[in-house]
Amino acid sequence: MMRKQNFKSDFGFLLTLQDEAGQTVTGVADNWELTLKTANSGQLVYKASYGYGDYFNCKADADGKITIAVDNHKLPAGELLYDFAIDIKDEAFPDGNRHVYVSGSTQIELVNENIQQLDGVEVIIKVPYLKAKAEEESGSEKVTE
Repeated sequence: MMRKQNFKSDFGFLLTLQDEAGQTVTGVADNWELTLKTANSGQLVYKASYGYGDYFNCKADADGKITIAVDNHKLPAGELLYDFAIDIKDEAFPDGNRHVYVSGSTQIELVNENIQQLDGVEVIIKVPYLKAKAEEESGSEKVTE
């Protein structure tokens, strides 16, 4: 089901990253960038990212989930699409990172109507090669070294 949002309004949503098995991955420390656009936006895009400890147009919640704040975006009406790129640490690659790129629909539609339906909306992105932490997968206690 598409949620609708007036295209002239600021809005936000919760970004949830999942591994290929559908396990939620929180506290992602890898550098990533989320690009939002509509089919009619041409080169006009809105970006949120995490890089080297700094968040841009987003913030991590206490539980490690990510809130995206789409502020003063200027995107036109249409289905809100995403491109998500992440550099996952992987020593098998010469630069130490596996660059992974996924794209899809946020299931949000920006419309020219007086409607705001995004309170509590969660956008889930499944990212190949991203792994939930062992303690999240097994439910065991976190071991500190």
